[in-house]
Amino acid sequence: MYETDKNFMQIINDDKYNFQEMIQEFNNKEDSKKLNYSIVEELATSPATKRGIYQALKVVEELVDYIGYEPKNISIEMARGEEEKVRKDSRKEYIKKLYEGCKNSIENYKKLKHELDSHEITSQRLFLYFIQEGKCLYSGTPLNIEDIENQSLYEIDHIIPRSLIKDDSIDNKALVLKKCNQDKKASYVLPSEFRTSYQKTWWKHLKDNNLMTAKKFHNLIREKYDEEDINGFINRQLVETRQITKHVANILKNLHKNSNIIYLKADLSHNYREKYDLFKFRDINDYHHAHDAYLAAVLGEYKEKFMKRKINFDMVKELNSKIVEMDEGKRKNLRFGYVINSLDENLNDIVLKMSENLVDKETGEILFDAHEFNKRVENTLYRNDILVSRKTEIRTGQFYKETLYKKGKGTISIKFDMPVNLYGGYSNTNTKKLMLIEYNNNQKKVIGLPMVLAARNNKKEIDEYIKTQVNLKKNAIFKIIKDTIPFEIEIIYNNQKVFVKGYSIGHKNCEVSNATQLKICKNKMKNWRYALEYLLNDKRKYIEEANKYVDEIYKFLVNINLYPLFANDLNKRKIII
Repeated sequence: MYETDKNFMQIINDDKYNFQEMIQEFNNKEDSKKLNYSIVEELATSPATKRGIYQALKVVEELVDYIGYEPKNISIEMARGEEEKVRKDSRKEYIKKLYEGCKNSIENYKKLKHELDSHEITSQRLFLYFIQEGKCLYSGTPLNIEDIENQSLYEIDHIIPRSLIKDDSIDNKALVLKKCNQDKKASYVLPSEFRTSYQKTWWKHLKDNNLMTAKKFHNLIREKYDEEDINGFINRQLVETRQITKHVANILKNLHKNSNIIYLKADLSHNYREKYDLFKFRDINDYHHAHDAYLAAVLGEYKEKFMKRKINFDMVKELNSKIVEMDEGKRKNLRFGYVINSLDENLNDIVLKMSENLVDKETGEILFDAHEFNKRVENTLYRNDILVSRKTEIRTGQFYKETLYKKGKGTISIKFDMPVNLYGGYSNTNTKKLMLIEYNNNQKKVIGLPMVLAARNNKKEIDEYIKTQVNLKKNAIFKIIKDTIPFEIEIIYNNQKVFVKGYSIGHKNCEVSNATQLKICKNKMKNWRYALEYLLNDKRKYIEEANKYVDEIYKFLVNINLYPLFANDLNKRKIII
């Protein structure tokens, strides 16, 4: 780290130093062992994440057991979450603090301070305006804050083009005159006329006063990108550097020696969805979980088969030039970085020339067809034949709330032979499992068994409890058909599939949730996707599409007759609407 400008994570993941192979070799010395929770217990992450990892590992074990052999590839995609920190200060307060520390070195400080006091930072353009001291970042020309949103005058440019890497951070953005952006064109670096000594001095001033990061400064002053730089940008889109992901990969490798573990950044799946308008709708059904897994698998396979190569620098420049020459609509859809852009059919001829992996050297046969790949992915993401299951559980934990109620109150006695109506008891009782009871000439009912009764394991006490739950007299006879049924099991209730979520002792019935997935055919989903993106995901740019299709979507939903349990509620809402 003393000898380079790279940080720790960049160094240990750099192929040049070979640290990852050494780490993997060390980890593989561990003996394979059977899966148990102790394997994930020592991971440096939250308990919730550990539980999720453990469940994922159990799913892999179950699949291996079912198919009878280890999979060739296992793709790992872990979304970024709790480790990301969000700045608590508002953008305005953030800039005020920065200005206060460097007001003596800002030549137009009074003007900027007045503008900052009279404007709320409601857009990225305004934020860039203030951290650039009100000037075009490339030319140093003063900008007019009143015209800041005028796209015919000013543009936000990506310093490193999005055709190469999708980096939408402030570190990679510059508010510039439209002419300056056009002059830059397809160049990866700023043209030399922008990199004057005067500009470099000003950029250094911004960096020294924390108005610009060292990374941004370096990208502004650099004179060229060599092949190693280009490969670095592309590999950054493919290589996962977080240690928690590598720990999970090591666990899988130790459990499944014959499987190849593929890392996949969550950004790739997200960017692919965004590029092809394959929106994620969590509120329609539970299929999006399977869709995410499928995308991780196919993009992981694409990465493994066709992205493992050194990229030809001149061909990347040719690719970027072709993108710049496209009309604005097509160019806008190529803002996702080289990896996702390589799947674009409009760039297929150049990509094929760039990648020896995509074409058979001897026969000239094309081994990968972007059109067929994208068509297959789209068809799969619109399928409605996905099986959905839940993790079932026999519960453990607290028996009941500690409050002891007076006589006549409560649902569970303090001790056996101490009736609640005489001695009081406990309420808010948690149930351990479900039981299927048969009574009164083949009537059947599912009831929950309280944890405290399961722990006491007194047959007489349990029998008396069962009779109260099915409203039997003291001497009546019943039969336990099944004594251990887990929660989250799927059953048919009133002609509808439901999951059993819980059991209310007081109301003597199960708490259920819908288990019938709403299915919308591909044609309807393609017609409605922009409207649903507004209605379900609040993407306001699609409000016109929502207005166009909202009546059609409403009619479809109220007439679908999928949910008999909720028919009465639906009829009430029809009347209200």
